[in-house]
Amino acid sequence: MRKKNLWAALAALFLLFALSSESGAQNVHASGSQTRGTMGNSARLEGQPFYLPSPGTIISASSTGNGFWIQNAAGHVIAKYWEANQAIGVVLAAGSYYIFPNLAQGQNYAKAFALFNVGGAPPAAPGGIPGAAPGLVWVTSPRWGVSIMVPAGWVTRTDLANDVAIQAMEPGENAFIRVHAASGSGIKLEDLAVRFEGQRPYSIRRINQTVVNLSSGGHAFVTEYSGSYNGQPIGAGFLLTHTPGRYYIVEAVYVQSASGLYANTLGQCMGTINTR
Repeated sequence: MRKKNLWAALAALFLLFALSSESGAQNVHASGSQTRGTMGNSARLEGQPFYLPSPGTIISASSTGNGFWIQNAAGHVIAKYWEANQAIGVVLAAGSYYIFPNLAQGQNYAKAFALFNVGGAPPAAPGGIPGAAPGLVWVTSPRWGVSIMVPAGWVTRTDLANDVAIQAMEPGENAFIRVHAASGSGIKLEDLAVRFEGQRPYSIRRINQTVVNLSSGGHAFVTEYSGSYNGQPIGAGFLLTHTPGRYYIVEAVYVQSASGLYANTLGQCMGTINTR
């Protein structure tokens, strides 16, 4: 199987969006409010739709309630945050959206705000890894020494049971990324991928697969999937690599309805794995 440049391969697998030049950068403001319903009156949501002409990154967010949610023009909720700062660094695909606050217990009115940066090329990530999206941070497993970049604001844990070296969970539990680590040798990455697929608690089928070169050295076997979990459509990607005596598997999963938020970012995170 022909090896590809890592970033070109992940772009193909995760539909990596094209970034415009820094000179085309702009900010898009979003706001919305909610008034609690009373006897005989339904709750009232107020807010104008905001439009992102190209993928936009949340660089500032606030709420006078308990965080906020974002829904698309069709009214489908694609992300919900109970604390506004959890949304910092999240990337939305181009399109029209609304933002509304979650009301706190006993609260009758609240407003939510978000500021998106649109069209600006993201800076290089810490460590010099090119192409990383804004809002990524490094997480390292003390036990295994492996590192990976994950979205800022996600709930991270390290060295869990069942070979999980690193886990980062989106606060709304719409997506996660895990790094699995294990000692061993003599297993082909392709065979390990098949074994790993069969151990997942969700149903998946392969869409794409390729071999890529990692910026940190070595190569990796990358697969993309579609599937379902408890009847809900999901998207997933695995990246498998090895060093002498060790295997590493990056597992990235997101609900399909939020693919515009997380597929691109998770694809980039996968490629930042550093086993040194």
